[in-house]
Amino acid sequence: MFDTKFAIVLRDDLPVWQKLNVTAFLTSGVVAQFPDIIGEPYRDRAGNVYNPLSIQPVIVLSADQATLGAIHSRALERGVTSSLYVEEMFSTGFDAANRAVFAEFAPEDAKVVGIALRADKKTVDKIRIPDDPGLSLSAALVVPAAFGLPHARNCRKGGPQPSFPFGLQVSAPQTSSESATPPVAILCMLSTYVFFTFLDTSSKYLVLAGVSALVVAWVRFAVHVVLVGALLRGWREPARFRPANLPAHVLRGLFLFGSTIFNVLALRSLQLAETTSIYFFGPMVITALAGPLLGEWAGWRRWLAILAAFAGVLIITRPGVGVFGIGHLFALGSMLSNCFYVIMTRRMSATETSESLVLFSALAPAVVLLPMLPFSFSLPHDGWHWFILLMLGVFGGVGHWLLVQAYRMATTTALAPYPYSQMVWMILSGLIVFKQFPDRWTLVGAAVIVASGLYIVHREHRLRLRNRAVLDVEAEALAKKL
Repeated sequence: MFDTKFAIVLRDDLPVWQKLNVTAFLTSGVVAQFPDIIGEPYRDRAGNVYNPLSIQPVIVLSADQATLGAIHSRALERGVTSSLYVEEMFSTGFDAANRAVFAEFAPEDAKVVGIALRADKKTVDKIRIPDDPGLSLSAALVVPAAFGLPHARNCRKGGPQPSFPFGLQVSAPQTSSESATPPVAILCMLSTYVFFTFLDTSSKYLVLAGVSALVVAWVRFAVHVVLVGALLRGWREPARFRPANLPAHVLRGLFLFGSTIFNVLALRSLQLAETTSIYFFGPMVITALAGPLLGEWAGWRRWLAILAAFAGVLIITRPGVGVFGIGHLFALGSMLSNCFYVIMTRRMSATETSESLVLFSALAPAVVLLPMLPFSFSLPHDGWHWFILLMLGVFGGVGHWLLVQAYRMATTTALAPYPYSQMVWMILSGLIVFKQFPDRWTLVGAAVIVASGLYIVHREHRLRLRNRAVLDVEAEALAKKL
């Protein structure tokens, strides 16, 4: 046992990648303060030498913003030097910039997202927040295997709730049930796809009225940029929008433009329900591409769902029977462009701020396409069409804003089924505005694609619960050990 305690507390609303990033930075600070925490180098049987690791277990907790602020204040009051990470450091790219933004805040107004402490047990006990129900064990625990903790398969589940030596009552996450999705999050999600339906309906209406598809796409991005700048007040904190990898932002923005322009071109000849059905095949393609591109390989059950969804696409397009046309090619191009856009977003989210991702996804195509606009002479003919054209950016911007709000209130898994509600809105919009109703082949193909997508959501949910169960057992063992 140790006379000291090494604890890290992270803000509970951070994405997983940010929690890992902050944990790494905070750990390095404690190690720099206490070099004796590092043991001897590791050697394998072949004699290869590896870096030494910490000799002391690290417990990682999560808490809300108020609790973090209180822990920070108590550490300062008791003269404990801590490692601290503030929210503004996410928007910087090097150490000098980190220290510059850090120096702008006093303890009372710092937006703390993580704090690490190592001190004697009695001091840590005093710094803790007494009887705080919001401080809980995080899913990420740094535990050297040499401490002799039992493996998950050797631990008994369902035992009494563990308590930590410094008085914190920690409830391990329950695996048998999950918290209900907030109704407001569901409402935001449903409203998101209503606005996206308005976006596609307006785009189809404009191209059928003779407006250039390039103009439609460019105005949608230009208004998006203006809304992002106005709503996020980019002039106050421009560092939040600074890109770490500008070429990657440009490529990602061009993929989004490809998704948009191909969709607008597809809407010239296809019904709204047809383009949406093909678009819903995108998550299955992302699941397939995530293996070679991201190292996230799907199991055989999800591959069967992918093949079933592809069969649904074939039912809709019916190649070889005189139905497949240029519109279907554009719809498939739109879907594939969006898949690469999503994959790039996932890869870049580890190094880019959310503000830069939102801004450059629209700014990059707007700037790149600006020289082409003089060659697009098909502009709106009257004020009504100009109004609809300008509303494209509003529909897209509000839709994305509602989407962000929904994911702030609920998990990705909980909200995964709701995008399929767009099929209902698309069918209704096509019927009301264009007097079009999808044929039975489109409806059957859409049903197959939606069912396949929901199965993948269900399968990933089951795998997540299984992995969480293993983490719960290991967390309980760590709590008893500490």
